[in-house]
Amino acid sequence: MKSVKHTELYKEALIELNYDYADVFVYEGFVIVEFAEGLVFNWDDYGQTMVKDVCDYLDTNGGDLVYISHRINNYSVKATDWMKLYSLNYDVRANAVVGYKPNSFLTTVIENLFLKNKIKRFNSLIDAVNWVKQLVKEEKEENV
Repeated sequence: MKSVKHTELYKEALIELNYDYADVFVYEGFVIVEFAEGLVFNWDDYGQTMVKDVCDYLDTNGGDLVYISHRINNYSVKATDWMKLYSLNYDVRANAVVGYKPNSFLTTVIENLFLKNKIKRFNSLIDAVNWVKQLVKEEKEENV
């Protein structure tokens, strides 16, 4: 249960964005987010800035990105705020959660009610990243 900063994935990041409430690691085709302990994540206070920064950096609306929530800390999400993401013409290609504790996945049941794509669950960050890399590879092959 260590941060991306302490893994081999860290050096592959295109950019690292640091906020008081999260560390965001941007890669080709995906983003890994590690939220701060105890945070109650919502769109207005946190999501809007973070999503805008990532999308501006990559010049995208996010529709070509996979979002990976690396749940190394305990925090909660205001699930209904996912609708704000979509209403502002942002999108995500797919969602994944990496959790290491039984309760890491409890909120995904509620979050799935508000997402266009169901959340894929993983117990390993490497497994989640390999899944994303396979998605990106398949899309590139389809577009050739």
